[in-house]
Amino acid sequence: MKQFYLVINLVLYSFLLFSQKNAPITFKTSGTYNAPVFSSISTASKNWEKAFKLDLTDQYFEKEQQKLVHLKYIQALQFGNNYLTKLPDEICELEGLLFLSSRKNGLTDLPEDIGKLNNLMYLELIDTNLDSLPASFQNLYRLKSLNIQNNKDTLYLAPFLSKMPSLSELTVFNTILDTLADDLFLWESIQKLTLVKCNLKEMPENIGQLKNLEELILDENEIRILPSSFVKLKNLKHLSLKNNKITHLNENISNLQKLQSLDLRGNFVDKYDVDILKVLLPRCVILVD
Repeated sequence: MKQFYLVINLVLYSFLLFSQKNAPITFKTSGTYNAPVFSSISTASKNWEKAFKLDLTDQYFEKEQQKLVHLKYIQALQFGNNYLTKLPDEICELEGLLFLSSRKNGLTDLPEDIGKLNNLMYLELIDTNLDSLPASFQNLYRLKSLNIQNNKDTLYLAPFLSKMPSLSELTVFNTILDTLADDLFLWESIQKLTLVKCNLKEMPENIGQLKNLEELILDENEIRILPSSFVKLKNLKHLSLKNNKITHLNENISNLQKLQSLDLRGNFVDKYDVDILKVLLPRCVILVD
């Protein structure tokens, strides 16, 4: 019976996501529509049959965290400012969890068994201190979106991310990234890639292998030139390069015929080059200073 409810919840949630395809997914919009939001583990565990959403922001719960395993139907779980360096291992037993968030916790590690969250679709890790993701992370085969922001340590993005079949959106903001492995760009599922304020000097040559990429945001880095393979991103619709150090764009970028917007503000691209691009890409909105 428990498995039946998990499947029904997953189907209903997938339908809701489809109907709100362009809307950002947050704790508020996640899970069963209009479900009450519980704010303590104790209260939620006493009402476990209707506990679909739990917000533990600003809560101290060390003495209660073992009760998390009783929340069989929990779909959305939010931590915030809990003085945690690691999320409770108990969350790995929450098979119905669809949305997981942690803010202002300075996490240095994720639970080793986080890969057991088979139905997890959205994960946001904000204000953390991570240097890598555990190996079991690659077992999150339904994960659609990973959002990492304000991470204080240098972060290594493991190549196994590219093998996660549902991961279509990756956001990394204000986080210094370790070397981007070439294998990371053998990524068929990725549609939106955001790497902002990541101290990037260049993008790997094989970025052109991201065949299904539709949106690429590389704002506020140190990029001077785009690799030649860039022109292979045939499905790219939106490209933002704000506040980099780009002085020249190859005319071959005009091969990106699906491109709808190109943001070059905060760079040093010659006006002549921009004018040529406007002619070659008449359907693309090009933004410059």
